[in-house]
Amino acid sequence: MSWTICVDSAKEYREIWQLFRINLDYMCHLGLNILVQPVGGGKNKEKQKYILFFESKQQENKEALKNMLAKIIAQYITDSKYITVFDWFLRQEKPTLSFDKRELVKARAIDFLKNSAGGWQNQYNYLVEVNLAEYLNQENWLNINGFIYFRLTEYLQGLKIILQAILNEEKYFEQEETFIGALQDFIGSRPSKRELLHVIFTADAQFNFLDEKNNSIFTGGWEEVDLLIETLLKELPAKLVLHISSKDFLPLIYVLKQAFKERVTICTGCKLCQL
Repeated sequence: MSWTICVDSAKEYREIWQLFRINLDYMCHLGLNILVQPVGGGKNKEKQKYILFFESKQQENKEALKNMLAKIIAQYITDSKYITVFDWFLRQEKPTLSFDKRELVKARAIDFLKNSAGGWQNQYNYLVEVNLAEYLNQENWLNINGFIYFRLTEYLQGLKIILQAILNEEKYFEQEETFIGALQDFIGSRPSKRELLHVIFTADAQFNFLDEKNNSIFTGGWEEVDLLIETLLKELPAKLVLHISSKDFLPLIYVLKQAFKERVTICTGCKLCQL
C-alpha cells in the first residue's frame, strides 16, 4: 500500500513536513517509509513542487496509517491554507478592494475563525479530516491544493460565508482606525466603574447585555448597537466578556476587542452562551 502527496511550493513543503516530523516516530513504528522528491522549479528553489511518497509493507496497519495521513493533512489545511483561501475569495469577489482593506477583512475573518465560541476551526478540521480519509481510502494520489478547491466544497462555502458576513457590514469598519483610537483614549483615561459585564451575541441576530450578577440590562439588535456602546463607555467595566454564538455582529465584536483591549475575554462556551 502507498500514497503519493503533492505540494505546490517549497514553503508548503516546509509547513507540512513540520507536522509529519512531529508524528514521525509513530508512523515509522507502523512500518511507514517516506521518500521526498523535489520536482521542477529550475533555479528558483521556492517554486519547486514536492512529491511525498508514503509506503508500508504492513497491510494490517493500512487503516491506522491512512487515518494518520488524513489527520496531519487536515491539520495543515485548516491551520495554514485557509489564509490562502480567504485571499483567493477576496480577489475573486472584491477585485477592486485595496490591499489595506483586504488585509483588514482577512484579519477579521481569521480572528473569527480562530476565536469564535462556536469552535469553527475545530469543526472544519473534523470535516476536512473525514473527507480526506474517505478520499485516501479510494485513491493513492493527492494534490493538496487541487483537493481543497475541487473536493472541499463545504469547507470552502463555510469560509466564504465568514468573509461575506464581514463584507456585508462594511459600514462598521469604515474610518474605524480613527473611531477605535478615540475609544481607546477615552477608556484608557478613566477608571473602571464595574468589575464585570457580559454581552451575549445570539444566533437570531440579537444581543443580551448582562451585569456581573447575570441580570439583563437590556437586549437588542443592530438598532441598539449605539446604545450598547454608549452604555459600555458609561459603565467602563474592568472585564468585558463577549459570548459569541452568531456571525451577525463580527464588525462590532472586532471594534469592542480593539477598544477594550486586555479587558475583553472571548467566551469559548458556557451556560450564558445558550441564553
